[in-house]
Amino acid sequence: MASAKLRRVFLPTLDRRVARASMQIYSATSMTDVYLSRADIGEQWIVVSNPGTYDIDLSGYTLANENGSRIFRFPRHYIIFAGEETTVWCTPGATAFNPRALREPYLLWTQPNGSLADAPFFNQNAALHDVVLLDPYLSEVASLQITASGHKTFRVRQCRAPANGAYVFARYRNVSSDASSVAHIIAVAMTPVLEMARLWFLMTLLLQVHWVPASTEPHLLVYAFVCDIAARVASLFLQHASLASFLAQTSMGIDQLHVVVVYLALSTVYPAIPIFRTLMTAELTANFVGLLGADRVAYQSRWHPMHMMLEGAIYIHPHIFAACYLAKEGLVYMLFLKATLPSTSAAMTALMYLCVPLFAVSTAISIARGATVALHLADLSLARLRYGPP
Repeated sequence: MASAKLRRVFLPTLDRRVARASMQIYSATSMTDVYLSRADIGEQWIVVSNPGTYDIDLSGYTLANENGSRIFRFPRHYIIFAGEETTVWCTPGATAFNPRALREPYLLWTQPNGSLADAPFFNQNAALHDVVLLDPYLSEVASLQITASGHKTFRVRQCRAPANGAYVFARYRNVSSDASSVAHIIAVAMTPVLEMARLWFLMTLLLQVHWVPASTEPHLLVYAFVCDIAARVASLFLQHASLASFLAQTSMGIDQLHVVVVYLALSTVYPAIPIFRTLMTAELTANFVGLLGADRVAYQSRWHPMHMMLEGAIYIHPHIFAACYLAKEGLVYMLFLKATLPSTSAAMTALMYLCVPLFAVSTAISIARGATVALHLADLSLARLRYGPP
């Protein structure tokens, strides 16, 4: 679900995992879309399978680990045929590599200079191994997670029902993840409770600001933020993709209420500063455009260049973008705290000034992400008017 990454406080590393939760396959399924079917941690290979009825051009597709430190780019015009699969060998330059194990078709991981790669893709000492398949527009197509004990979790962006009588699906039946029912039950019980607690904290803060300003408790913002993060973490353990998608959509709805509450409360606390209502209008407009359009155009092949540039920067430098959003939350909290204190220390004032540029950057990112979706929708609409529906 593309819109799962359009959160009010965007934490790229965590939110990518939340988005994958809406792609999980936990029941036996006949696969119809390209996906990562197998991987071997010891021998360092990954299998990409195409169980569909159409050939797929993997030009521009990449394989990557969770943090993007290891990236394999498929060759231009590399075709994976319907019903076929290809094996990517990650360390063909290593001394332990056995060329006799190669089976057609296969690809050897090479360095930018053309030499065979010898650095391992999987860290055998890690407790969790993630491999992600990205399309040319940096949208996750599929991923495979393997634990140290061998448990697998399959995720696919789209899963269609197989055509009747299509023999090509026979070898791709019964794909399912190793599920933890206990973790799923706990997540189902806790996630709605956490979201309701976040909603209660926000509404309490808004009522305090408007009715009893003297008793306003800025710490309610911290509690709401903790509930938000805890709900995201809990959603990672959900087994059913449809339930994960529903809860993610609910969380994003509460996000919009969070924007309204924060800016309305700030405009009440600081009535001489009119920019808060302007920011609220701008962010809400960008957020709604992004939410309405992101899933609609997620599978289109011509994203706007601004979108690809922005998403590429977010994928490569996730911690920088997360720091901007966390600084924004910190500045909002300190603004409320300043309004309740008789005086503020020099350190707090300096910290607030340091957070102002990051506040501006994070707000600009949120608006830009919605704007790129709007530009893409406009491009698609103009193309339909000119050439007719696809």
